[in-house]
Amino acid sequence: MSFYNDILSSAGELANARAAKVITVRADQHTALDLHSFWTLFNAAWDFVVQSESVSRKHSCKTFHQARLSQSAKLVEDEQWNPVEVPPAIQHLVNLLVDASFHDPPEFKLSALSDPTSPLPPPSPLLPNSPALQVNGAPIQPSSPVPSPLMPPNTPKHLQADSKRRGSHTPGKHLKIEERNFFAVSATLEVLALLSDYMRVIVNLPSLVTDTMSRIIELLKAFNSRTCQVVLGAGAMRSAGLKNITAKHLALASQSLSIMISLVPYVRETFRRHLSQKQAVMLVEFDKLKRDYQEHQNEIHAKLIAIMGDRLSAHIRTLQAVRWDIAKQGGGVNDYMELLVKETVTLHKVLSRYLSLSIVEYVMTQVFAAINHRLSEEYAGIDLPSQESKERLLADAKFLHEKLSALKNVRAPTAMLTIVVQEKRIEHKSPPPAPALNAAPAPHSRFSTIFSRTETLKVPPTTTPAPTFSPSVNSEKALPVLSPSPDPSSISPTPPVFSDGTPTPPVNGHTSEGETAVSLPLNDAVVADGLVEEPQQMDDADESLAVPVKEEAQSGSRAASPLLPSPSEDPQPQQTGDMHLGP
Repeated sequence: MSFYNDILSSAGELANARAAKVITVRADQHTALDLHSFWTLFNAAWDFVVQSESVSRKHSCKTFHQARLSQSAKLVEDEQWNPVEVPPAIQHLVNLLVDASFHDPPEFKLSALSDPTSPLPPPSPLLPNSPALQVNGAPIQPSSPVPSPLMPPNTPKHLQADSKRRGSHTPGKHLKIEERNFFAVSATLEVLALLSDYMRVIVNLPSLVTDTMSRIIELLKAFNSRTCQVVLGAGAMRSAGLKNITAKHLALASQSLSIMISLVPYVRETFRRHLSQKQAVMLVEFDKLKRDYQEHQNEIHAKLIAIMGDRLSAHIRTLQAVRWDIAKQGGGVNDYMELLVKETVTLHKVLSRYLSLSIVEYVMTQVFAAINHRLSEEYAGIDLPSQESKERLLADAKFLHEKLSALKNVRAPTAMLTIVVQEKRIEHKSPPPAPALNAAPAPHSRFSTIFSRTETLKVPPTTTPAPTFSPSVNSEKALPVLSPSPDPSSISPTPPVFSDGTPTPPVNGHTSEGETAVSLPLNDAVVADGLVEEPQQMDDADESLAVPVKEEAQSGSRAASPLLPSPSEDPQPQQTGDMHLGP
């Protein structure tokens, strides 16, 4: 393609030279022409010049643009992303870019380059291997401490005088744009020098304004995309040999984007002054370009937040491995909290050094919110076995809040973690009860359970008067005392009666309809289902005592006493349910 372009350029130059000779030879004849003939000759010659210029213009603009596009890409790929001092010449160029939005600076006009009093340094050359990228024959490496190629060691006296007159005779740490300071890297400063070359074109060649505008937008878009590839895409680890991409690299990339975002409105206004009303609609491309830069910058800030998110995840894994039932040797907060606070403070220090206060506050606020949210979830799931473990966790939360609240230019985080820990309950894990086989029953435990059972049955107090026994009735029927092992057949199914024939009430209790009568033991004997057994010595093998209780009652009849069998029932003891009572 370049071969055909060279042929076209050579043919245009040859045609212009031959046409000029023909017109020069016929100069005397042309002066004798009438008005109509001269008008025809002039229009033909002018059309030829315009068409030749159009062909040459496209070729020249393309060559001019491609050379600077290649330079820009190479500079960004080789950038080490370290801050450099801003040479006075670069600062002066930036001031001229700002001034061009109001008027055409005399320093941008080509006639000013031949003026020995002009403060403008020579324009950047077209080829990548031009002397503009070399100092004393040695190529310049990005972010190197050597002076800028636009201000070499043998700077002319008139440039030094201009720098002194502007009060910037020494390199500065910041690039100033309308009282705003920015940190800059070498690649960004070089691209600004290339940008000034495009501004010279529109000042000196008004017919190339539209072509130059599309080229300058393409240059700035390429710088934006290439910066994204080498920083967010970690391309600098391959192209520039970086070991990793740090928060410092991200912060400096954000500063480079901020420089371009600040200059785009001035460049847009410069083109607006040189465009017609109909052509002014093309300026919307600059607005789109600025939004692209801002979106890229937001992605960088989100990456800074994500870096701390990854570190927080690593510290949470360490938190999950903490033994809260074992005190930390040496005391103090736990290791995960010390490292988390240290890294958060380091991030704040780096951002505060290179970024504006508004961006620092935004990023750190998001980091604080992420820390509180993630740690509160983890703290809620921790089981604290003792008050000492709760104090340790509370010390971690207070340490975090104290250190982060001390950071400057950032709103202090909330005390949410401290509140979460203070509201946590201590999980007392009591040992499981010992099996009943291993526990020796207390003496007379059988009698204690029977006495306690009587209280649960809620038997109302009796008001029945004590009966008077007739001399003719055997008193043993009222209070029968059976042998330790009676024969069930020997027990009379008929309940004892008084002398007048009325049934005797149950001993030590009473029955009513719907209620269960429970008799207390007599003469230290255990009574159950009408059987009286002599107390026996308890051994360790006894685990529980089953006491059968019958609670059924026929409607309209008295409930039978559990001490004596009912006449209609089997004299054998019946068990309708067992209550197992432990020793």
